[in-house]
Amino acid sequence: MIERALAVIASATANCGGHFFSRRMEKDALPLLLKLLHEGPLIHAVRTSDMLRPKTSSELMLLRRQGRDYGESGTSLAVVLRVQEAVLKCISAIAGGQKSAAAMDTVYKPLVALVVGLACKQQALFPAAADALLALSHMDADLVWLLVADLAYGTHFSFL
Repeated sequence: MIERALAVIASATANCGGHFFSRRMEKDALPLLLKLLHEGPLIHAVRTSDMLRPKTSSELMLLRRQGRDYGESGTSLAVVLRVQEAVLKCISAIAGGQKSAAAMDTVYKPLVALVVGLACKQQALFPAAADALLALSHMDADLVWLLVADLAYGTHFSFL
């Protein structure tokens, strides 16, 4: 389900153009994309902010019992990796398109930082993360290079 939604976002952005979607990408999509890349499809990442507020004491207890760990939340690592790969493909499609890349202008730095981290930490996501970084590097190759060099050589830049 999430994979289809991400494919629709990428397709709509590619067809309508990035300038049309830049504000929506910054306000609506970036928090969701970052959360999906960082944590995977946990229940609190999918629920709207209104639904996150517990209404009753039993719902509050249920939210307390839900862990952020994959084992505690019931989300398997394979599902998390599949969703993260779909997010990376969505980012690749949007950033790689000449017409749609403008949608990533305002959300570029946090996305690049997280994708570089995923590429280095999660070997299963390396091909999708490398494709996303290649697409993102067409927008600002220097930032991608600096972040990769930071991880490779251990230098710590404070501009992010």
